[in-house]
Amino acid sequence: MVLQVAMRLVLAIVISAPIAVYIATFGFHITSDHARWGEMGSAMSGIYTPILSILTLAVLIIQVRLLNQSTIHESDQSYIQETRSDVEFYLAQIDIELEKIVQGGKRNVRMYLSEGFAFSDIESLKSTKLVNVAQALNREFPRLSSIWSAYCSRLEGLGSQQHYPYKHNFIAAQEKAIAMVSFETCVALDNFNWCFSVGKISSSHYFSPVVSEYINQQ
Repeated sequence: MVLQVAMRLVLAIVISAPIAVYIATFGFHITSDHARWGEMGSAMSGIYTPILSILTLAVLIIQVRLLNQSTIHESDQSYIQETRSDVEFYLAQIDIELEKIVQGGKRNVRMYLSEGFAFSDIESLKSTKLVNVAQALNREFPRLSSIWSAYCSRLEGLGSQQHYPYKHNFIAAQEKAIAMVSFETCVALDNFNWCFSVGKISSSHYFSPVVSEYINQQ
């Protein structure tokens, strides 16, 4: 609001200044001399033509910027809406995978992951024993890693910008995962994804502090 008032004041000064200077120099009185009118018109034309040209250019620049901002806003909204739909889809799919029973046992994938990966340190995740366990689980449930990786890639897209609405939706997507599958399981999925690939899946791990810290140190 203050900026708009200031801009209007500056505009008024720019437009009225030449007239004020002319009056201060030649006085304020009506003349019947046709030549004086012509001289005044020529002077005002010479002064106001470049001023109006500059103002016109400024208006065009402002319009282009506003159009660009509008286009960016619409693009951001479209991307975020699509990403939110993807996040909901992938979390629903991962929840289905987590309820499946691991072959040869009575535990479902959720319990298996939590017990084997949620509380592992980086040395355990790098160990041959746990890597073999993770790779066996991945062979039995190949969609588990791909779905979680797809979800994390959507998080990465939202986390690439720190302004609204990206940051807001980034936090919401994390909270939705925690609400649907639990924080412990999210950590276990991060650890499992990194473990079975022997660190080759090095994209952002948003829930596992162990893996995130290890990657940041590399």
